[in-house]
Amino acid sequence: MAVQFTLAENDRVLVYTFIGHWEIDELVDTLPHTYELVEKTGKTVHLLIDLSQTPYKTPKNIFRTRAITMHPKIGQIVFLGTSAFSQMLAQAIFKLMHVERFKFFEAPEQAWAYLRQLIADEPLPSTQPAEISQ
Repeated sequence: MAVQFTLAENDRVLVYTFIGHWEIDELVDTLPHTYELVEKTGKTVHLLIDLSQTPYKTPKNIFRTRAITMHPKIGQIVFLGTSAFSQMLAQAIFKLMHVERFKFFEAPEQAWAYLRQLIADEPLPSTQPAEISQ
């Protein structure tokens, strides 16, 4: 399969890896399982889209993937290994999809540093018992 995904960083980052030629249906087929994983975490999950192993061309019907970007528990969308042209194209697509939470990185170390900092900066859940008003 040319589209693979896995959870990383204590289930806080969903890594999509695209290898070789891929079709939109391969990505769409992963979405139900993706939603299930995201729901199980109970936390914000960031996406790392690794396109470094594919000659990226925007597949037809890319808008079929819009739902994952609109999920309330999806945080930042980080792209790795995209050309300048692909970045321009992705920016235009995301603008049409009204998605503003994305960044591009050339090196995996930069992408992971950014994601780890996002996770570290997120507020911790409250451990204080809720007050009961009378």
